[in-house]
Amino acid sequence: MRTVVYRNLIVDFAVVQIIRDDGKWFNVAKIDCDRGVIHRHQYVRSTGEDIFDHLPLCVIPPDRGWEVVDRWFRDALDLMEDEWEDNLRRWHGDDA
Repeated sequence: MRTVVYRNLIVDFAVVQIIRDDGKWFNVAKIDCDRGVIHRHQYVRSTGEDIFDHLPLCVIPPDRGWEVVDRWFRDALDLMEDEWEDNLRRWHGDDA
């Protein structure tokens, strides 16, 4: 997890699910924000491909961006926690 805080608000974040497999660390899933969008990634073990391909969750509005990002950080944490097992199954190549 990475956050950037400005004026008591989270203005940038990345929530990443990782796994150690055969002595190496791999990204399984990620929710982050850049280029004006909060979006998801879901990686596949065999290829490293992002099968969600930056799946948009929310456009960050220019007038309320900080507040939206701050709120979505908590939502992203909850989503990653709720979908932990499904993300891992997709990473292994199983349908969730």
